[in-house]
Amino acid sequence: EVDVPTSQHNLVSVTKSTLDAGSASDFITQASIRYSSGNYRVNLTGRNAGLSDTLPVAIDPKYLMPGCMNYTDGHSLVLAKIDDYGELHFLNCSTTETRDIFTYNGMNTVAGITPRGYDETGEWNGCYQGLRVLRFPIALVNSAGDVVGIRRRTNEEMKEFGFSTEQYEIIRELISNQFIAEGTLKPQSFHDLIRLRMKRVDHIKPLEFLEAYADELLEIYQIREQFVQDAWRDVLQNGPIVYPEEQRDENIFQANGRWETWSSPSSDVDRRNKYFYLADWMDYAIRCYEMMPQFVKLDGLEKYNVQSQAGLARALIDEKRRIFRAHSMTYKKSNREQVPLTLVDIEERLYDLSFDPNHPPELRWGAPAGSPELASAPERYTPVPNGERIPMKETYLWESYYRCLGLRETGMSALRGMFTEGFPVRKKLDQQLAKWFLFEQPIAVTASAKPPQPAPAPAPKSTSTRVHVLVPHS
Repeated sequence: EVDVPTSQHNLVSVTKSTLDAGSASDFITQASIRYSSGNYRVNLTGRNAGLSDTLPVAIDPKYLMPGCMNYTDGHSLVLAKIDDYGELHFLNCSTTETRDIFTYNGMNTVAGITPRGYDETGEWNGCYQGLRVLRFPIALVNSAGDVVGIRRRTNEEMKEFGFSTEQYEIIRELISNQFIAEGTLKPQSFHDLIRLRMKRVDHIKPLEFLEAYADELLEIYQIREQFVQDAWRDVLQNGPIVYPEEQRDENIFQANGRWETWSSPSSDVDRRNKYFYLADWMDYAIRCYEMMPQFVKLDGLEKYNVQSQAGLARALIDEKRRIFRAHSMTYKKSNREQVPLTLVDIEERLYDLSFDPNHPPELRWGAPAGSPELASAPERYTPVPNGERIPMKETYLWESYYRCLGLRETGMSALRGMFTEGFPVRKKLDQQLAKWFLFEQPIAVTASAKPPQPAPAPAPKSTSTRVHVLVPHS
């Protein structure tokens, strides 16, 4: 019932089961009210740890399936689906007073797993992070077959459902060797290992995926335009909307009233994550081209005569630019003028799209400062809880950090005096793939020989004992 940083156990203080609940609605309501992510922060060897709600699960399609949990950095996610490429997609089900359900696209959240024995305080200290399976109950019956109680399965009994500590061993191997031995292959990240084990396809076609995914990206921004127009109409009709500055129970991502209805910081995070999923997927295809080149079909890329990871990266960057230029939409300015935007334009403005509903459509769509496009935008202030009115230019500047986030924040949101530079900003697709230009060794595609490993780029050997396999935004 109490959300605590860590716990030796989570002994049940109040029980609520379907056996004694007044109704299904009563059971679900009570279960959600009394749930806390602190129920996951129980180390495997803690006192009474056998009463914990979840256990780490093997990276295996038989066990890692929708309904499993992922605990990461103070938050809990539910695995919603696994696509054909082995990518995990999560639902984030918040249990704060401003409850919400939203999706995370891709495996950005599978990060920060603590390896076994990472410090001197305990071999399993911190090993409650990562992918987990619920500790399934067993019904207790009497001689007549009537259910008289429920107990939790032991660790040994949970092996049937995938209980395994291999995640923590995998991270240790990554730290030690910079790769993971998986048969004859050597994936270099935990994400790649997950994809390798969980995929259901025999090959991938990067260009075909890119063309289909561009359609999806365009669609989610077309949907955003309708939302921006509806929000602007509400502000014109009902007046400005208060920014939840430094509120104890609200922030820009989870608030009450009109801000919750008409602002877009959460959905903009989802859109940025969907864009970066494309970058990560292309990165994955390039890595696979070295590990198992027969898995990567180069249909449509023949003119590039791809012979290396660097060559594939260049081809995909060029094709992305071509396809993004061919995908376009329009948005309506505050003066009703239509402005065309291609996916190239949206990509360039990725960190400039305002989430503040008080801002006119020009600023919501990131019109550049000093441009004719922005000249038509009327001045609109943003109020804060104490009644002060913050000029539009200042709010847009102070909101810069939040426009670059890849994850929602759960703490208070600042505005006045917020830092406007010096924070990490994730590189976009072209820059992310450009790192492969350091790898020019041709890939030998044969049926029997293992493809040669590319020469690694020189880098200092990490001495860190805690690994974040993929940074959500940086």
